[in-house]
Amino acid sequence: MDILSELVSSALTLGFIVAVGIVMAALFIMVLSLATGIDSNIQQEDDRSR
Repeated sequence: MDILSELVSSALTLGFIVAVGIVMAALFIMVLSLATGIDSNIQQEDDRSR
């Protein structure tokens, strides 16, 4: 029974780490796409002003 509880706790810990990793990756992708979107908007405005 003790082994089972150890397995459950390690599985929960692993799941939590994976979930945090997915959230971090999603945030990173969002920030990256926002940054590239802002960058392309700035470039377009520069092209228009020339």
